[in-house]
Amino acid sequence: MAQAFQFPEVSIQGDRARLLKPYQHACHSLNSLIYTAGSGNGLKADALVGDAKGRIDAWDAAFATLGLRWARSGQTSATDAFLAAFDDDGFIPARLALDGKSPGEGLQRVAAPLTAFAEWELFKLRGDAKRLAEALNLLEVDFDFREGKLRRKSGLFGGSELAYPLGCFTRFSVGGKAVPSLITGADWVDATALHVLNARCLAEMARALERKELAGRFEYASIDIAAKMNARMWDEKEGWYFDVNEHGEYLPVKSLASFWAVVSGVAPLARAERQSTALSDVTRFERMHPYCTLAASEKGYRGEGDRPVGVTRSDFNIVCYETLYALGRAAQADLGAEDHLARVARILSDSGELYTAYDPDADIPAPLADGGSGANSSLTAALAINITLSYLFGLRPHAARKELEVNLRLKDRHSVEGVPFCGGSVSIDAGAQPMKGRRTVEVMCDMPFRLKARSGERMQTFDLTPGSHTVTV
Repeated sequence: MAQAFQFPEVSIQGDRARLLKPYQHACHSLNSLIYTAGSGNGLKADALVGDAKGRIDAWDAAFATLGLRWARSGQTSATDAFLAAFDDDGFIPARLALDGKSPGEGLQRVAAPLTAFAEWELFKLRGDAKRLAEALNLLEVDFDFREGKLRRKSGLFGGSELAYPLGCFTRFSVGGKAVPSLITGADWVDATALHVLNARCLAEMARALERKELAGRFEYASIDIAAKMNARMWDEKEGWYFDVNEHGEYLPVKSLASFWAVVSGVAPLARAERQSTALSDVTRFERMHPYCTLAASEKGYRGEGDRPVGVTRSDFNIVCYETLYALGRAAQADLGAEDHLARVARILSDSGELYTAYDPDADIPAPLADGGSGANSSLTAALAINITLSYLFGLRPHAARKELEVNLRLKDRHSVEGVPFCGGSVSIDAGAQPMKGRRTVEVMCDMPFRLKARSGERMQTFDLTPGSHTVTV
């Protein structure tokens, strides 16, 4: 039987305490959302329950790992089942049935995106070099499969709905209906950018393990693909990265998929800044529930019966937050996360459930493609934990440097107790923000590390030894 999850204890004084309700609900519900390997299934490692019956998806597992990595005890990664199911053909499958097998005949076989990203983020918090080395050995073979079997003559990549849960398919639609030839024939901006992100994460993993030659190979691939992507997918007139069809023509639909170009490091700064203005534009992505997966300026923004075609989802929101962090707009990202948690907390209070997708213009859940709501899914619960700790509390770890950054944006007194970091534990209690002057932060740790504390424009660094410390920021 899987060990029960325990996550850091968190608190906020004052009205903002309501923002912690999704976190608390998620911490409680996750323990009932585990498939234990061997208990009537063919899984080789424990896995989280997926949204769809009878299967689990690598996309969900990778994003869920962002939340699970914060666990003080219990499973720290949802990618285990996929790494354990390494395919005979040399790639990590994008989907597993509960019998432990990858997709069968008739389904497009695609490598799983985001697994390397999830493993790198897990290492940045936990600092487990042994696991990192084991994952890198598998992911290197997976990378070679992608390069040899999935990369197209254009030098770019297409995608599949099996591996890339799109917030909307209007990118590949004509007259409101999805066109199979567009889906299979187009080079996808997200699939291509995610391959670049995959290569860059693998390069970081290799460097952390002092495998410099391997790191150079991954870095070369990422630079090569990024150059082709910038040459073929950037529309200078629109200031946007678009999918392109087999003739090299843009598919001019603006969705959050294009922001992977920023998160992956493909977009030069000027292009990243230009495209990212859309995130604060209420006529495009900055809706009542930020952010919408499809720009509100698109004709198909709402479909039949006023059903939202584009929705608000926590996983796609993280793409937006990381875009803003990459551009040095951490405060905007954190405020967006606070707004999201406030909306989710309100719906949770009314319904008792967390949902995968929300209507961007109303405080109600939005139906998914299969007609369900994704209520209380493991993915949604795990992402509520990640959003709370990574953005609301502003914790940014980097185990390779033994640095933990905390963004003290919350003005109310707040604390987080029992953060797992580099094989030890850290607790932080930040006093209330005074009207003027500095604030006091209490830190307790059981291993040496460097604390980088940010308050507004001020950043201070403290080298801490095991024990209790009081610092002023």
